[in-house]
Amino acid sequence: MTALASIKLAERMISNAKDLDAAEKNGMRGALVDRLRLSGARVEEMARGVLAVASQEDPIGKVVEGSVRPNGLQLQKIRVPLGVVLSILIALSLSAVAKKLLEKRGDSSRRKRSLSLQQRACRDYA
Repeated sequence: MTALASIKLAERMISNAKDLDAAEKNGMRGALVDRLRLSGARVEEMARGVLAVASQEDPIGKVVEGSVRPNGLQLQKIRVPLGVVLSILIALSLSAVAKKLLEKRGDSSRRKRSLSLQQRACRDYA
């Protein structure tokens, strides 16, 4: 581990200790506090996980399947970054997306109540 990484780890451990104190003072349950707790072993395990993901082949741009229609049109299913999909969704109004999702369900009175709650949540979030 480099000196900079050691300093950053020490800073994270100090911050984690503060978070643990605050969690216990606020009455967080034991299992949740344990999930929050960092140790040298947990940090190493997280680092190994990050390195394992980083070493995998990049799937972006990979053609998953394809076909040619009778009229000659070529169709391909290509892997794209999730950010592209999320950017499209964010470009739409969140309440409009929520409305469309709720329309696919049944029961209109329940849907209207749920939509109202989701619209308020979207406004509060924005």
